[in-house]
Formats: sequence, structure tokens, C-alpha cells
Amino acid sequence: MKHEKNSLATWIPIGVGVGLVIGLIFDKLVLGLGLGCSVGVCVGSYLDSIDD
Repeated sequence: MKHEKNSLATWIPIGVGVGLVIGLIFDKLVLGLGLGCSVGVCVGSYLDSIDD
């Protein structure tokens, strides 16, 4: 029983840590995509205004 509790105490924080890392990766991915789209829209609008 003691061994099971120790392994649970070891694996629960690891599972939580992995979940947090995955969440951070996806948040950064979404942020990166958002920034990329914003920059693309700004540059596209700027180039369009120069053409006019």
C-alpha cells in the first residue's frame, strides 16, 4: 500500500506538470498564430494603401 501511495504522489504532479506544459505550448501556438495573422493583416493593409 505504501508503495502505491508513493507512486501516486510521484505521478500525479508529473501528470499535472505535463498538462501545464501542453497547455502552455498550445497557448503560445495560438498566440503565435494570432500575432502572425495580425502582422499579415497590417502588412497587407499597408501595402494596399501604398498601391492606392
